[in-house]
Amino acid sequence: FDVSRDEKKLIASFQNNNLALVDLSELHSHTLSLLSPSHQSSGSLSHSTTQPLQKAPIFNFLNTGYHGGSIESLDTATHRPIALTTCPQDSSLKVWNYISQKCILGDPAILEEDVNNVEAGKSLQCGALHPSGYYLALGFYDKLRVYHLLYEQVRKYRELPLRGVSQLKFSNGGHLLAVACGKVLYLYQGYTFEQIKSVSVHMDNINEISWSDDDRYMTSCSSPGSLYKWKIDSMNREHDYIDKKTDFATAGFTGDGVILTLGSEGTRGILREYTGDDNRRDNHIDKKLSSGCVIETIHGLKSYAVGTVDGMIRLYNHYLDEKHAQEIPAHRGRVTKMRSSPDGRYLMTVGEDGVVYIFQVTELFQGKAVDDVKPSTNDELALVVDEKLANVILVQKSYLDDFADRQEEKKNRMEDLAGKVDYHNKQKDIDFEHKLKEAKDTLNRELEKERQKYENLQRDKTQQERESAQIIKTLGSNHGKAMEELENLYERKLATEA
Repeated sequence: FDVSRDEKKLIASFQNNNLALVDLSELHSHTLSLLSPSHQSSGSLSHSTTQPLQKAPIFNFLNTGYHGGSIESLDTATHRPIALTTCPQDSSLKVWNYISQKCILGDPAILEEDVNNVEAGKSLQCGALHPSGYYLALGFYDKLRVYHLLYEQVRKYRELPLRGVSQLKFSNGGHLLAVACGKVLYLYQGYTFEQIKSVSVHMDNINEISWSDDDRYMTSCSSPGSLYKWKIDSMNREHDYIDKKTDFATAGFTGDGVILTLGSEGTRGILREYTGDDNRRDNHIDKKLSSGCVIETIHGLKSYAVGTVDGMIRLYNHYLDEKHAQEIPAHRGRVTKMRSSPDGRYLMTVGEDGVVYIFQVTELFQGKAVDDVKPSTNDELALVVDEKLANVILVQKSYLDDFADRQEEKKNRMEDLAGKVDYHNKQKDIDFEHKLKEAKDTLNRELEKERQKYENLQRDKTQQERESAQIIKTLGSNHGKAMEELENLYERKLATEA
């Protein structure tokens, strides 16, 4: 594990290849809450501080987790850009969007009913994805089940009592399903799942099933060196390709009726093309091969991608030149399965190290990358995969009903909350208007009091001015009289002296 520099995040790795993030801040806050005074009583501090955490850390697994062992199944849909991987060791399945390079379904609980009480490594064995991308077949230790691929879950549709299912493959049209149970090969209807026929000609367990482009033929191979070509309308062997010196790892059609096989011959690897009943072309290479597929691009270029037992990915041109065009060190251990997207733009590989690789294929012409040119509407290969269908999913009606009920409940809660908010707002408006009215009334009363005071002061001032004027007038009159009396007195005094 490792801790971020700010000590808020912890990343942990597990033995089953999973990576998970833990938010340490939540644990820290929870620890502080346990140490707070509200969680402690007097005289019991030591007991409170030593009690275990009551909240387990929340592990947020990246990509909803990874496979915990060797990945033994890899399949792609035709219409949707998705791929299926399965791991027998931990009975896990993952559905990937190889364009966005994200896991869109992989919760370990989706197959919980199928893996409980089952011995490890004996539950989920293999899987196949329907070309439509909307349902899948899974082979278990004691049964075959078909599931609808829904939003964040799978729903069981049919169950067939087949033991030891080791290989599954839908036809390109999706109307047929080939099932290998050890040495026995079964053929079922792809929609009704009625058994059409079963054959048992292999001397060892079947390790690969493939279909021709027109679904008229099918191949099955096993070790050592047994390859059979089947005619589907009669389910009879069209041709037997037996070579006891060669250990076939996989076989498939190349698109033009040619059967490509690869595996090992002694200490070397071998790429072999069967172009007819007895015509073949071999290319011996220095490493044993464990898987491979054909890449056919929208511009008509064709090449062979192969995986070796030591985890290398090699690319050969369709002329089977001895020298490979490119080599990529990828897996740690054997490459178990390889698949190309129907339009040849992506290559997916899985290995016994539990890792899924998604490569983007770039076409080269004279050493330069071919520019991405929009294909014409007549180019069926370029238009076969609809990237938008990755977001078009199947949903159970009960899920929609539950979703609608939850939405209705949320709507009702929102309306109730909105009603409460409106009521509180109106109540606040009423209280505000009442307080405003009281404030206005108080202000008006204060203004009236002040106006009354002002008028009283004005009246008192006027009265005082009137009284002052009267006093001044009276004083002036009295002064005039006094002056007149004084003059009269002086005149009488002067008259007496004279």
